[in-house]
Amino acid sequence: MNGLLLKDLLLMRSSVVPMAVLAVIFEVVFARNSPAMMFIIGAALPSSVAGTVFVYDHSSGWNAYAVSSGVDRREIMRCKYVYCMILACVGIAMGLVGVAVNGAVKGGLPDPAELAVGLLIGVSVAIVMGSVICVANTITSPMRARALELILCVGTIMAVTIVSTETADVLGNVPLTVPALMLVASLGVLGVSYSVAQRKFARKDL
Repeated sequence: MNGLLLKDLLLMRSSVVPMAVLAVIFEVVFARNSPAMMFIIGAALPSSVAGTVFVYDHSSGWNAYAVSSGVDRREIMRCKYVYCMILACVGIAMGLVGVAVNGAVKGGLPDPAELAVGLLIGVSVAIVMGSVICVANTITSPMRARALELILCVGTIMAVTIVSTETADVLGNVPLTVPALMLVASLGVLGVSYSVAQRKFARKDL
């Protein structure tokens, strides 16, 4: 598994620095001092490049080569999910950097409770986006999956933003229970996505 994961990570390395710089700029300019939006932006950018690995594997015939070489199909798919979760961690780290930079530029860090809410929302979005990308690229071709990823991922971000905003309007501040429930729901999405992707990939004609 380490070799499979290393191959995917090496494909991503050229995008890390420009992606990180772009994420921090977006966070400081567009997030409007909202930790939740900073974490959502941080989660969205790395996840948006995850599909590149699937496109590369498809165009190069990598999966067919790996399976013919004796690599277990379940291990290949498991590696893809680990890769997407690593990207999720990168996104959350970008969100933290954005919060720190924003605090340094505009003065003052957010309230710890507000930061915790933003962190949980960002983690939830990152998990859902990674899950959607993996299963979408398994049930259809990578080229078609790109459109599906865009629609579902943008829809997820909009839904999270609306729920957070409406809850804040009603309750004044988003209580910690709301992002906690989002996190539980995102883990459920991850479980279903992983199960479906494994079954589809096990029968997929490579």
